[in-house]
Amino acid sequence: MFLENTVNSSEQFGSIEVICGSMFSGKTEELIHRIKRAHIANQKVIVFKPFVDSRYDDSMIVSHDENQLKATVIRSSEEIIKCTEGFDVIAIDEAQFFDKGIVTICNKLANQGFRIIIAGLDMDYKGNPFGPMPNLMAIAEYVTKVHAVCSRSGGEAQYTFRKNEDDDLIVIGEKKKYEALSRYAFHNAMKKRINKKKQGLTTLNIYLDRLSHNLNFLRSKISPKSELIAVVKANAYGHGAIEIAKYLEDLGVSKLAVASAYEGKILRENGIKCKIIVFYPHPYDISEIIKFSLEPAIFSKRMWIDLTSELKKLKLNDFPVHLKFNTGLNRIGFEPKEIGWIKEKIANSSLKIESVYSHLSSSEEKRKNNFTDSQIKTFEKIKNLFLNIDTSIKFHLLNSSGIFNYPECNYDWVRTGISLYGYSNNIEWDKNLLPIAELTTKIIQIHKLKKNQVVGYNNGWIAKQKTTVATIPIGHADGVGRYFGNSNVPVWIKNKRAEIIGNICMDMFMVDITNINCSEGDEVVIFNKNNPANTFAELGGSISYELLSSIGNRIIRNYLQ
Repeated sequence: MFLENTVNSSEQFGSIEVICGSMFSGKTEELIHRIKRAHIANQKVIVFKPFVDSRYDDSMIVSHDENQLKATVIRSSEEIIKCTEGFDVIAIDEAQFFDKGIVTICNKLANQGFRIIIAGLDMDYKGNPFGPMPNLMAIAEYVTKVHAVCSRSGGEAQYTFRKNEDDDLIVIGEKKKYEALSRYAFHNAMKKRINKKKQGLTTLNIYLDRLSHNLNFLRSKISPKSELIAVVKANAYGHGAIEIAKYLEDLGVSKLAVASAYEGKILRENGIKCKIIVFYPHPYDISEIIKFSLEPAIFSKRMWIDLTSELKKLKLNDFPVHLKFNTGLNRIGFEPKEIGWIKEKIANSSLKIESVYSHLSSSEEKRKNNFTDSQIKTFEKIKNLFLNIDTSIKFHLLNSSGIFNYPECNYDWVRTGISLYGYSNNIEWDKNLLPIAELTTKIIQIHKLKKNQVVGYNNGWIAKQKTTVATIPIGHADGVGRYFGNSNVPVWIKNKRAEIIGNICMDMFMVDITNINCSEGDEVVIFNKNNPANTFAELGGSISYELLSSIGNRIIRNYLQ
């Protein structure tokens, strides 16, 4: 809270007051208020403003509420010294526009007994300290930070966001050019702008509101007592693990799962705080697992022994782990017959079993599947044996398809990966989900071919008639594998099918646009909400998991709300 200095003594030094904040926060209004109070106290006040600021009036300081006072317009801070004789109070508006010399001058004048009142933006349009303001705030006796109202959220705003993409540090303007934003809104807006600038010909647009929709729908499919583990392995199935994990954490997800300790480490290094389960840890990863507070899934005696040995050296106890059992997939996991060995070891172990789980082989197939039923029965037996060891242990069996197909097997937790991103391996189930990613690019060149001319490596396609061919700048290095070549798989241009012809190259492929009226630079949709990734993948003999997780790092991920 600002308290005016009421001491009046010839021995009293002056003071510096700084009023700072974003645009539309009332800085000039507060400055005018203090000037008027000084006038009431019969103090003589001189007001300065920089020559560069002529938004409302050339020679007045004017608040956004249109309150105004006469001001002396100056080009350099040195001019202030020449105009101070006979005054008690020196008021300076828009101080961020002055040269750095204003810091020395204000300090000098305060030492001579003047009261200095300064108003200015503390941060520029990029959110960085603006001009001399941080140094003025450092030498001030009083600093008042005023806040605007965020134009997007209605919350408290402390940032000034420039609406256009002008890169000049100083661009004079008001509501048509700027808006006040909260920390969250500002950083989201800046992120979108940076992504847009980085955006190349090919972009993966990721719609976070659709991710939220999918998460909420999946939560509605499970018991209120069950919790959801969000699987973000393989770079969140190609969608960008860091951004997806952050967003899921904001949505209240308390458990994430990754494939490797390295993937978990990356999330921790980028600020993810919630539980992170590592599905496929290796003994070589133990130090990283401990260092980054990751929770390994133990699926073998070797991993159990190596981990407990390391924990013993470090004198650590109750380290959280998850036990994976093989109930028929025959990939990884303890065999049910090894439960006796586990019971012997757990008594004096440094491990705390958080959960026991297994993985269904064919959860998307029609019910009354004998193999899946046998897996469920085996897991039930495992569950009952572990309840005799520790009743606090949690159990989970279902993956994304299982959530839809076997709701009675929710147990305590469920694991969802592909369905978070909009796919479920079933046409009917897919109707409830929204694909969160759309992959688009642009035509970079068009060729007119005569009959019998060829396209691509190894003469992979031969024109049977006059054909117009477009070159698309995405290839097998970006995730569109060679198996898509010459397979009649379409992309979409002007809402029309354009089939892939010839062999897929590393950086590009070609499509037949003979019957499409289009030009170089026109948008090409590889997949989107209406033409989803699973359809594109299946036409090429692949699956959505493979296509999405293969999308290369050359393709910019653009996150949209």
